Amino acid sequence: SKILDGAGVGAGMDVLDVACGTGVLFPDYLARQVASVTAVDISPEMVKIAENVVHVDFSQRDFVIYLTADHKLYGIGSAASGALQQYSEFDWEKYINHEHYYVSEPMLLMENVVYARCGQDDVACLTVDGEVWIWGTICRNGGFNSDEVYFIEKPRKVLENAVLITGGWFNHAALLEDGTVWTWGYNF
Repeated sequence: SKILDGAGVGAGMDVLDVACGTGVLFPDYLARQVASVTAVDISPEMVKIAENVVHVDFSQRDFVIYLTADHKLYGIGSAASGALQQYSEFDWEKYINHEHYYVSEPMLLMENVVYARCGQDDVACLTVDGEVWIWGTICRNGGFNSDEVYFIEKPRKVLENAVLITGGWFNHAALLEDGTVWTWGYNF
């Protein structure tokens, strides 16, 4: 209901709900006694893209990764940051206009994976043998068209003997078997 509070939705209002999905907010609209709701979504139903999935993560840059029970990591969605491994170098034009560069069918990113996390523009994964691999746009400094972009085209092994990884928009961390924690990205 925070969404409706933030939008100032109240009694007697006419509401246009764009990207309504399955209509999860409709009970809240009724409770607030809105006058009407016009709901629009580009897809008439949710779309199943995979089966036998054991883990999924969504980047704030519009791509999704998911891990299947057979330890295969797949990706789908925005391809602009290189996280879906389709570019050999970073491209500002693609990055800025990310809505025009999509991978529309799930693509195999890596095998033998037990866990993975999206950053905003990159992926980090943990393999069955404790290796940590990363790729995509790891970090960028400066403004538009800056040359200070750390981009990794294909998976690169960065650590061994890991037991856990995590991450967020601009950084990741790994816990190793020896109890040490290692971070990369924007380390504040």
